[in-house]
Amino acid sequence: MESLLLFRQNILKKYITYERQIVTFGKFILILLALTNINISVGTINILTNIFITVLIAITLSILPNAVIVLLCMGLFSIHVLNFNIILGGVSVFIIVMVYLLYIRFYPKESIFILITMVSTPIGLVYTVPIIGGLFFRMSIILPILIGIILNAIYTEIASIVKLSAVEEIIQSVIEYFTKYFLTNETMISQIVILSIVFIIVYLIKVQPFDYAMYVAVITGGMINIVGYMGAILFFHVNSDLFSIFGMSMISMLIAFCFIFMSVVLDYSKVEMVQFEDEKNYYYVKVIPKMEMNQNFNEVKGNYELNKRSIGK
Repeated sequence: MESLLLFRQNILKKYITYERQIVTFGKFILILLALTNINISVGTINILTNIFITVLIAITLSILPNAVIVLLCMGLFSIHVLNFNIILGGVSVFIIVMVYLLYIRFYPKESIFILITMVSTPIGLVYTVPIIGGLFFRMSIILPILIGIILNAIYTEIASIVKLSAVEEIIQSVIEYFTKYFLTNETMISQIVILSIVFIIVYLIKVQPFDYAMYVAVITGGMINIVGYMGAILFFHVNSDLFSIFGMSMISMLIAFCFIFMSVVLDYSKVEMVQFEDEKNYYYVKVIPKMEMNQNFNEVKGNYELNKRSIGK
């Protein structure tokens, strides 16, 4: 345990020292994945699908604010679609305007969760997003997660329509999707319901006063995710692979455990209950000490033991 705590402490020191560079690199990877998905799904402009141009765009966007990153990634998607068909392009631009007016302009920093949700969905890590969000962020983070799910469904449909050639087919497909199929998209609705429940349950459990609440929240959220998708597959015939969902849910829980370990380690064996009062209130506080390692003390102790063995010889 001491070696793990020492490893954690060294990692945190490195993170604090290079926080800006690490955050920028994380944004670069996220943007690169988003642009790669766009190029694969609707890449109609050859110069923008070039790997060197894609990396250059990702590097440039990584230094910009979260809201600008999300809007520009959506804008690049719309540029590809506009190059194919002006009607589909108009739909894409309308979606950008609505997302900006209804959410991004009010919560610019949190809007990055829209892109995180959309990027993590194709690789199966979307189950991690509501767990991490419920553990470390406010309840309002559920909104960009849901927006990301909805946009991913719409963009997937647009990408399939792009493969059509006749203008009449394109117009008919757009009208049919938004008037008939969008609100009855069982996969999207199931994902919205399940991930919303996971987020809310994780958030509610992690604020409870009992020991190991965050770990219990992660396990409960992971199990609810698995059971929820199992029900969606059995009763609503959602086209999903249960074994894949189970595996990715386990991986998501493991990632969440790593986040908890790196954020805080509590020593529940030394819990104390503190009571005090002032003129207006009576306070009943649960105190849980953090587990920290003193690296200098550990080095001195190691040198002392080494010298002791040398003298003994």
